[in-house]
Amino acid sequence: MKIGYGSLARYVWYGFVFFGLVGCVTLSKDECINANWHSIGYEDAIKGWGPERMGEHRQACAKHGVTLEAEDYRLGHREGAREFCRPRNGFQWGLQGQSFPGFCPDDMEEAFSQAYKQGNEVWGQTRAVRETEEQIQMLRRDLVNSNDAIRDTQMRIVSRSGSVVELAQWVLDLRDLAHRQGELEEALREREKILVKQRHDLTALKAQYDYR
Repeated sequence: MKIGYGSLARYVWYGFVFFGLVGCVTLSKDECINANWHSIGYEDAIKGWGPERMGEHRQACAKHGVTLEAEDYRLGHREGAREFCRPRNGFQWGLQGQSFPGFCPDDMEEAFSQAYKQGNEVWGQTRAVRETEEQIQMLRRDLVNSNDAIRDTQMRIVSRSGSVVELAQWVLDLRDLAHRQGELEEALREREKILVKQRHDLTALKAQYDYR
């Protein structure tokens, strides 16, 4: 099933939804005293926080002698959940690699879950590509170091500056270094092949789900 998500950029609160979980911010004394618990519940929901977030607010405000209005919070959170639990947000939530939120209304959960799984699939493939790219970079660095070690060993052998025993050891070292270099080159070729396929698969997923 192909879902169009191009309209996401038009939603002003997009940033709140998908970056609201960065850090755990408790309410200040003034926020507790002046709290509109309905609004706080609503905002928590559209940021992706579950209703258990209420417990953190309760603890924060109890320190200032303020009692949380649980029913107002729950009502606001239920209303916010209906705004948050839309397929376009499910896709983006999965695309961010966020944990699946378990507070969507029954009549919205299936569509949200399907979109979330699609976004999460793209995220997983993106992560696989990045991991392979990092492995390739590491292998290339190892090859540079291997080449340097081979060159240095060759220079010691050619210079004949050591004893007969040292010279024999350098020859053995050079053999081992050459073998290791061959292994690195083979591993690099294999990783590069894998990367080509992973990038192809990622492009196909993006086109399939039209996640932009």
